[in-house]
Amino acid sequence: MISVEEAKDLVVKNSFQLPATAKGISDCLNYVLSEDVLSPIFYPPFDQSAMDGFAMRFDDFKRQFPLEIAGESAAGIPFSGTLKAGQAVRIFTGAKVPAEADTIVVQEKTFVEKGKLIITDKLLEKGSNIRYKGHQTNKGDVILKKGQIMNPGAIGLLASVGIITVKVYSSPKITLIVTGDELCKPGTSLTDGQVYESNSYSIHAALALVNCSQIEIVSVGDDEKKTIETLKYAFEKSDIVLVTGGMSIGKYDFVGNVMVRLG
Repeated sequence: MISVEEAKDLVVKNSFQLPATAKGISDCLNYVLSEDVLSPIFYPPFDQSAMDGFAMRFDDFKRQFPLEIAGESAAGIPFSGTLKAGQAVRIFTGAKVPAEADTIVVQEKTFVEKGKLIITDKLLEKGSNIRYKGHQTNKGDVILKKGQIMNPGAIGLLASVGIITVKVYSSPKITLIVTGDELCKPGTSLTDGQVYESNSYSIHAALALVNCSQIEIVSVGDDEKKTIETLKYAFEKSDIVLVTGGMSIGKYDFVGNVMVRLG
C-alpha cells in the first residue's frame, strides 16, 4: 500500500494535457480556459449614468440658476440633441450620458418648478454619478486568465463584453471498470454470496463534480481473459482508465498482474 499523498503525486506526474476546443459560453460551465481572454470592447462602452437623475454641465450648477430641461436619455435610447449651456437632460440608470455633460445629480436632490430644474444638492461634485467608458474594463484587457474554471460569474462576464465562444480544455474520455463475480447491480435481487455494487456510483458522482461527463462503465467478472480484453479496449479508447477491485493477491485477483503484463 502507498499513502494518499504518494498516490496523488503519481497521478500528477503521469498526467498529460488534453487538447483545447472551442465551446459556446452556454456549454462551458466547469470547463477550464486554455488561454487568456481579452475584452474586445470597453466596458461600459460609453459614459453611463449610475443613477436616475439629470445630466448637465457642472459649471451650470455652480451658477445656481434653474436649468432648462432639454429632453431625456433612457437606457438604450440616448438623448439625440446637443446639450447647450444652461440646459439639463433627464437621465436614467444605465443610459448614455450626453457628450456635453460632465455631472449627474440624483433626482432626489432636485425638483422641477415651472418647467425648470432646481438643484438642492449642495455637495455635488464634478463627475458625480457617471460610470465612464472603460471604467470596469478597457478594450484589450485580460478579463479571464488561462486556467480559470468557468463558473457562472465568468460566463456572465464573457456575455457582458459580447463574447460567445471560448477555448477550453477538452473533457477526458474515461472508462471505469468494475470487477468482481460477487457484485450485483442495485435494484435487482441478491443471490447467495453476492453484494450490491456501489463503487461505480460514488466514483461516477465524484467525476461529475469535476466536469467529467464522457464516462463508460464496464463490469467484468473474475476472469483473466476478460480482464485482459477489457483493459486493452479501455486503454485504446480512453484518456483515463479507472479500475475498482481485483488488486489483491488472491486466486481471482487479476487486475494488478494484467496491468503489469500490458505495460
